[in-house]
Amino acid sequence: MTHDHPAAPSPTKGLEGVIAANTRLSDVQGDLGKLIYCGYDIDELAGRVTFEEVVHLLHHNHLPNRKELHELKERLASSRELPAGVVKIIKTLPKDTPPMHAIRTAISALGCFDTSCDDSSMDAQRQKAIRLIARIPIVTAYFHRARQGKSLLEPDPSLGEAANFLYLIDGEKTFAGKGEHAGFVLRVAR
Repeated sequence: MTHDHPAAPSPTKGLEGVIAANTRLSDVQGDLGKLIYCGYDIDELAGRVTFEEVVHLLHHNHLPNRKELHELKERLASSRELPAGVVKIIKTLPKDTPPMHAIRTAISALGCFDTSCDDSSMDAQRQKAIRLIARIPIVTAYFHRARQGKSLLEPDPSLGEAANFLYLIDGEKTFAGKGEHAGFVLRVAR
């Protein structure tokens, strides 16, 4: 006796056609090869604005004026320091740990040292976002140096985010022009 069953539909691969969330921050128009941040085509931003300018754009829906940019740079620079316990974790991770695993672990550990972790007010959430934006490059650079057996450098508050990251990676203070910011700009809203 045979039973005729209709063929089961094959599952789709990836997230094509799936809406994960509605947001004002970005629009992916894959069929057109376009990525839009707050109304700006990424091609208009990459290589023309700094990482900090894009952070401001995503948080405030407009590119910053000089005063706003200066204030944001100061907030980011003053938020870079990692708790000693997180630095210790980074230093003790096995050298062959995949970088994304190390970053995830260190970022999770930051929550254990956050005295405002239970404060869900909008102001606290904004400050947590700034701290994460400032600290993720530090975590990344520290793990990179630690796995190579190199000493960890202190962040330089006189440097912008991209230049500071490059300094922490290779130990040389180089000017991060708009071109070096392009990689940061392309990753900031992901």
